[in-house]
Amino acid sequence: KVSCAKNLLLSDSFKKWTSEKPGAANASVILQLESEQQITGVDIGNNGSAFVEVLVANSANDSEFENLIVMSSFMTPTESRSQTNKFKIRMFGKDDLCKQTADKKWDRVKIVCTQPYNK
Repeated sequence: KVSCAKNLLLSDSFKKWTSEKPGAANASVILQLESEQQITGVDIGNNGSAFVEVLVANSANDSEFENLIVMSSFMTPTESRSQTNKFKIRMFGKDDLCKQTADKKWDRVKIVCTQPYNK
């Protein structure tokens, strides 16, 4: 099932994760890590989102989500409408992460995907 977010956790699978409703303007998923981790990089394989952002939080103090990767472009409006280059991969290293959040440890990761150009 493509809309199943647990596909994101399967290391031996190449299944994609999409919104449950085709054509949704946005979709998000929250991953709960087993323990607090300092995140030094994130690789994102896109599946048709124009923009993706990654936020982090800490469950121990029920903190609000903070930006780790600000909303980043994965597809132009033209690519979105023509459904080209929808599987772009971007790698964000330590220098690409928001410094104030990258220096701390987190156990929740929220991925937000947005596609405002396809209605």
